[in-house]
Amino acid sequence: MRTADHSINSGSHLTVQEIERCREQLSDLIIAPFDPAHAKGVGYNLSLSEMIYSITRSRLVPICRDAQETYFYLRPNETILALSYEYIKVTDRIAGSFHSRVRMTAQGVGSTSTTLDPGWKGMLLFSLNNPTKKKIKIVLSTRIDGTIRPNPVITLITWWLPKPDGSEADAADPLTLRLDNPPMRIDIWSELTAKPLRLFRNQHYQKFCRLVESLSPFESLPSAAVAWSNALSESLTALRIAVEAQGDETAIRTALIRLQAIPDLPGDMSKRLHTLTAAQKRPDLLAFCRTPDYLKEIDAVVSEMQYQPLCDQVEQIHARIAAQVPISWHKSILANIWQQLLKNCGVLVATVFSIGFILYGHFAADSNYWAQLILAFVPLVGSIVYHLIAERK
Repeated sequence: MRTADHSINSGSHLTVQEIERCREQLSDLIIAPFDPAHAKGVGYNLSLSEMIYSITRSRLVPICRDAQETYFYLRPNETILALSYEYIKVTDRIAGSFHSRVRMTAQGVGSTSTTLDPGWKGMLLFSLNNPTKKKIKIVLSTRIDGTIRPNPVITLITWWLPKPDGSEADAADPLTLRLDNPPMRIDIWSELTAKPLRLFRNQHYQKFCRLVESLSPFESLPSAAVAWSNALSESLTALRIAVEAQGDETAIRTALIRLQAIPDLPGDMSKRLHTLTAAQKRPDLLAFCRTPDYLKEIDAVVSEMQYQPLCDQVEQIHARIAAQVPISWHKSILANIWQQLLKNCGVLVATVFSIGFILYGHFAADSNYWAQLILAFVPLVGSIVYHLIAERK
């Protein structure tokens, strides 16, 4: 992997240009996925995933989804823990701190402040609290031009540290694809699953435990989004052999044509490959491909080929979380009642059968018709009331 070529002053903050350079060179500070629009001034704005746990209510926070936004409500005097949307990897040359955005504190959200240790690898855990007497809407993502984009919530500020031995640190450190340190702070989530049960909260506790258990042994397989990676890996290997071992111009051109023909590459990957495939037009192809700069470009493509599956892993984690977190249906009373009916489908079917028998009794001139009809609705109404109370605990 190439390391960033900076004139570094120990303790100086990374500016937006240096943050973007780290992304370009995949060195020192790696953020997956990376959004250039989130790099501002001397910081990078991070977002929250849908894995949000209320310490106050001992349950996962329900997520609201509509056509334009995904959001949740931070209740009065509530404290939550939230998993970051991004995966962060820093070398021993980088330290950092996290700070609240002014937009968030202006809404009434309590100030956030914690640190990023050198050498960190993994997703992050943030704590937010609402010290006010009103509930606060926290937007997780918005739809812009048909694309869902995470909404920035917390700002990461990073700075350079002295080199441990005066040499380039972590020069040989490969891009790690494991989600560790430990992954997604499963140690803290596991401690929370050990909380004692309370009345009306058993179903929420079980949902939370299932989600934590599904993430603890998380292992992803490449999805269709990175199906190109195998063909790319084979072509890059053929190119490197042709350049460094064989010195065969024909084999180089063949490998470059294969690289050019790989479909469905993401934009960042296509840009990096273009720097390699553009060499086909040079009359001194073999000599040019053996230059140190061209070999570095091959290394850069290899690093990007590792980075894109890392982003794919992160997306798979969020998809698993989104499939298991509770969904809020409280936008309207009718929507909430309909959702409760769906949750109590079994009880609803039993109630319908009961009403059918009671109607039969009515036609048979049963004197207890009205009492039986009312009693038929008791299980369904009781179950709905139970779930509504549990939702508001």
